[in-house]
Amino acid sequence: MPKSWKTTAATTTHKLALKLRRKPNLKPQPQTGVQGITVIDDVLSRDEMSSVLTYLESKGTTWSQATSRGPRFGEAPRQHWRMSTDDAAIADALWLETGLQDAMRSVLPPVGSTKPSSLNTNIRVYKYNAKDLDHFGAHIDDHDDTARGRTEYTFLLYMSDGDLCGGETVFYTGSGRRTREVFRCVPQAGRVLIFRHGAHECLEHESAMVTRGTKIVLRSDVCYM
Repeated sequence: MPKSWKTTAATTTHKLALKLRRKPNLKPQPQTGVQGITVIDDVLSRDEMSSVLTYLESKGTTWSQATSRGPRFGEAPRQHWRMSTDDAAIADALWLETGLQDAMRSVLPPVGSTKPSSLNTNIRVYKYNAKDLDHFGAHIDDHDDTARGRTEYTFLLYMSDGDLCGGETVFYTGSGRRTREVFRCVPQAGRVLIFRHGAHECLEHESAMVTRGTKIVLRSDVCYM
């Protein structure tokens, strides 16, 4: 079992309150030359990221290995650690308390008659260790219909700590010999990456190999109603 992020002392018998500070100066950076990808820096401080993982651990959430059956079964090769939980408190704290919803209001367009409403309560945290050659190969993220609406965008919060090299989220267009890289997002601590998903909208992307240290990333989705 991998070592977890350095967290403050927590009890497993009481769920911790999760409080995140509002960031009034968040500045979304839509990427030029590639549609549907936005980067927002400094969404969480290191102490806040630590408190999120402490909160998860206080719920009894544990790490398990994520693997796939491989391309033969239509699955991207993957090997890393993951933990997941259904938690509205984390979803709402990340989207509302930080001010991210307001910051993204003019960036995320309507989809048909629906508009962005909240984050998916399905919270997943992935951990990639360089020493284990952890990776997640090229794939696309698809829609999901939830109680909060249909997911339209992937939400990634990079929580990497320490001396990290590699682990970028890399996007591609084309196929076969015509495949080319169009964007590479460095997993800087506190950075959020939001990008369009769905079988016909999502760019193929992968988590590049971590060459030094450990990459931690929280995954959710932007729901539309």
